[in-house]
Amino acid sequence: MEKTPRNNQSEKKAESDDSKKDRRGFLGMLGAVALVSSLPNIAKANVEMSPYPQPRPRSLGEDVDYSEQLKEYTYQAYEAPNVKSLNFTTALHRDLDLVMERMSTMVEGDDRYSSAMQLIHDQLQLNIPEPINYAVRDMMMYVPYVESRFSNEAVSSAQAFGFMQLMPSAWEELSREDEQRGNIIDQVKVAGRLLNQTYRHLMNQHADTFDLISRLLFQGDMDKCGKEFIGPLLINGYFSGMGTIDRVLDGFLADYVNETEKTRMQQEGILDDEMGVYGLFSTAGELHGYARNYGAESVKYVPKILAAKLVMRIGLSASLLAELMPQVENSETSS
Repeated sequence: MEKTPRNNQSEKKAESDDSKKDRRGFLGMLGAVALVSSLPNIAKANVEMSPYPQPRPRSLGEDVDYSEQLKEYTYQAYEAPNVKSLNFTTALHRDLDLVMERMSTMVEGDDRYSSAMQLIHDQLQLNIPEPINYAVRDMMMYVPYVESRFSNEAVSSAQAFGFMQLMPSAWEELSREDEQRGNIIDQVKVAGRLLNQTYRHLMNQHADTFDLISRLLFQGDMDKCGKEFIGPLLINGYFSGMGTIDRVLDGFLADYVNETEKTRMQQEGILDDEMGVYGLFSTAGELHGYARNYGAESVKYVPKILAAKLVMRIGLSASLLAELMPQVENSETSS
């Protein structure tokens, strides 16, 4: 976030139709047995992703519709968040043993919790209605995996600290007198207040936008919109900041929330993808440059959370991941 609101979490990190159908087939298969048995073919089918569009031109003639060209790039670059998450599983799995050890030692001596994940679930106090609450709580349990590998000693270059990687400005604004920065329970409580603040802000500023998105892109199903769009949006806001999400929402509303683009989304299969509308939102946010701080890391954030969930819940072996996705490890090392 930027100076308004104050707690700037955004500073923290400064195809063919057939292939699309294959990807969409992945999204309904998150049951552990079904996923493990079918992942080899799915992963191999998705190692070769749609070619990323050429860099945006720096200057265009007056007769070129820049906005339409950016839309074309955005549809080419779009990939469902659950499918995009496969890019990050190998790197996350390399640290799984370390993460599991840290999760246990963080709560040693406290009989209330079997692991740090249970602590997060129990201590995250969200004043957010269902089903958004469930979506946010579920993803927040994996945030420390992505942010700090569950290390409470982690400090980022932007001075985000602890296993929840809170910015000092967020802590200063939202913590209470008796809370301590090094206390993991206190960090989780402040993270919950930050999410509550973000939710209230977005509802106050964008209620009409969410209503329109629900009616137009989710067939009026506000529960589905909450789970697949607003929930991931709040998680993205934890990383990118409220002010940044404000501007990306405004741009997305202006360019994509209309009947013409709905038809295009239907043709591209985006409305059939789980979190598909959110995936298009985040891709458009980067390529259109709606907000200065919304870049590639913002686009990757939710897919990384989904990848951490996949690695921890399914428990794929490192050897299997290496066999399925040999190209991913090299790409992640370079990034």
